[in-house]
Amino acid sequence: MRVFFITRKFPPTLSGMSTYAFNMCRQMVARSVDLRVAVQYRPDHLGAQGYGDGPPISLPGAEVAGIPQINEIERGDFEADIDVLVATAIDAFARRPFDVVHAQYGYPCGVAAVLAARAVGVPAVVSMQGGDGHWFGTCCDQHAAVLEWLLASSSIVLFPTESFRARVEGRAGSPTQGRVLPGAVDTALFRPNEEKRREWRERLGMKNNALGVLYHGRLDDRKGVRELIEGFAGLDDSVCHRAVLAVAGAGPDADALFALAKECLAPGQYVWLGQLPYEDIPGFLAAGDIFCSPTYQEGFSNTLVEAAACGLPLVTTDTVGVRDVFRHEQNAYLVPVAKASAVTEALDRMLRDSAQRARLASDAQTFVKERYGWSSLVDSILSTYAYALPVSPDCPDPPKKGRTSRCRYRLNPLLL
Repeated sequence: MRVFFITRKFPPTLSGMSTYAFNMCRQMVARSVDLRVAVQYRPDHLGAQGYGDGPPISLPGAEVAGIPQINEIERGDFEADIDVLVATAIDAFARRPFDVVHAQYGYPCGVAAVLAARAVGVPAVVSMQGGDGHWFGTCCDQHAAVLEWLLASSSIVLFPTESFRARVEGRAGSPTQGRVLPGAVDTALFRPNEEKRREWRERLGMKNNALGVLYHGRLDDRKGVRELIEGFAGLDDSVCHRAVLAVAGAGPDADALFALAKECLAPGQYVWLGQLPYEDIPGFLAAGDIFCSPTYQEGFSNTLVEAAACGLPLVTTDTVGVRDVFRHEQNAYLVPVAKASAVTEALDRMLRDSAQRARLASDAQTFVKERYGWSSLVDSILSTYAYALPVSPDCPDPPKKGRTSRCRYRLNPLLL
């Protein structure tokens, strides 16, 4: 199988989807897939500050090429960068043909995948991610029409969860062919580790009896980090004196969230780490006692699954893309979205009840190990390629209804 893969998240970028893309590609190489990867990245300081963006790292056994998002950065011109992606794919096909184009993210990568596949006569498989369904298409009329076109024009559309699929289809219609394929976790890497726990608790300055409440991921208001900080700050003194909040990540709201932590929490109550290298994340997670991510909505949360695999009990939200995997008081503690007081109540209960922490952690870890292994996921992806039909040469161009200044992503592309 020969695959041309297009994404806008790949290491060193800090993102669950970056980790997902790298691990999926690594698994494909292990199966002798002829893989070429085109990675969009921001070469400017905002990309580096917001996501840790930079030229993609290499992957032995695959060809990886970075494509700067110059037009997007300079004037919010996603279409010009889509043209670059399409030309890159067509040129790659001319040098050595491939059997399928696979895009991670519907926009802009999926649009480029469909147009490139139409040009060279192969299938286009598009993996929809959280932003594609929750925010993209709500920004302006043009992008709403593009989302409808994408679902109708792709050979196969992959969704990470059923609830997310329902959200997308309710907004933009059903795809010609759709399939639910969830994310995955490397359970050999993400697992309980007492040695790393001791090492990282020392690094974080946690005393022996301290209870660590951890967050790792994108520092973005849409991930509920504000509610996490405010919820932790609302803990009663009888609990709070033993608890430490440790936050690791980068994102567009990092500065504002750090300022909120300094305002709400006393020194010693929190540790602010910034972006961690991927290889440090399992050690960071091993140091904790609770993982808390009050996200507003997800496609599939890789960070929650990784934390569960490390044996951490979860406090998260009853929302799209989460409730498919985690159930309240079965394998996680779920709270309403955007409600800091509910986060306070959940953390208070979990910090006081070690038996509940142990039960939820055990049930979540068992469930994740049984359901979300990389081997079965990549087998499913490769079988999807095998029955995908080529994009029709008569497939129309994506709709153009005129660029509008109201589009939040043209005004601030870093949000996409």
